Amino acid sequence: IYAPVFKIFGKSRLLPIHILATIWVICTAFVVYLLGNRFLRGNGFWSALLYIVVSHSYLAKDFYAANIELFMLLPLVLSSYFYLDGKHFLAGLFCGLAFLFKQQGGINLPIFLLFSLLSSPRSFIDHFFKILLGFGLPFIAVYFLLGDKRDEFLYWCFVSNIHYISQPCPISYLLKRFFPVSYTHLT
Repeated sequence: IYAPVFKIFGKSRLLPIHILATIWVICTAFVVYLLGNRFLRGNGFWSALLYIVVSHSYLAKDFYAANIELFMLLPLVLSSYFYLDGKHFLAGLFCGLAFLFKQQGGINLPIFLLFSLLSSPRSFIDHFFKILLGFGLPFIAVYFLLGDKRDEFLYWCFVSNIHYISQPCPISYLLKRFFPVSYTHLT
């Protein structure tokens, strides 16, 4: 995301990155709007507004920070939108794109597969292959586009994530993260 913007506008110019981040948030809010209206007319406006308001919690240091989570969310919500629209290949494709931003972007993949199995056992195999093909396509494309950087790509997409996920997490750390005010008063 940063590289093409820096190439066009110069390496020390952050304003274009923040403009892109703002446009990205607006696009994400629009998809949230579509998802909200899908379930109940009128919910779309409130869903999009709530996303915009709490997406950065209005902390000055994080306000429209052009971080990886912000860029991961648009393909992630698009994957949900396309899955609910019955476009399983596109759902997998956008889930794969979200995963390329950050491994948590792959959270929809097992949900899509499980929901496909539970809701339509007869067409599960069809949905399964469309979703997995779509999910894998961004990896295949990036892998072949990177040329001599393929080893780094595989390391950062898979090996580093396995190490990250396998790290122990003590319960005290979880308590401090989930209940910061209560936990500090108790100890």
